[in-house]
Amino acid sequence: MSMTRTEVRAKVIAYFAWRFGAPASEFTNDTKVRRRFSAAAWAGLADVFNNTTWMEDLGVKLKRSDMKDLKTIGGLVDAIAKKASI
Repeated sequence: MSMTRTEVRAKVIAYFAWRFGAPASEFTNDTKVRRRFSAAAWAGLADVFNNTTWMEDLGVKLKRSDMKDLKTIGGLVDAIAKKASI
């Protein structure tokens, strides 16, 4: 499955909107979502995203270690897009 960076961003934002019960419009590339998670829970988000249909369709997987330096939605989108070469 091919996906654009904009589509990846929409999927990531949809997850956080669902997770925090907030409108998607409250989330941007600069939203610092990392601070809402413990270190272990943040690393575990790699597994959460890896188990989504859209990530499986992209054929990419995040490593827990990939999450270490990510802090924002934009950073997460960039990491996924880089792995997917988009």
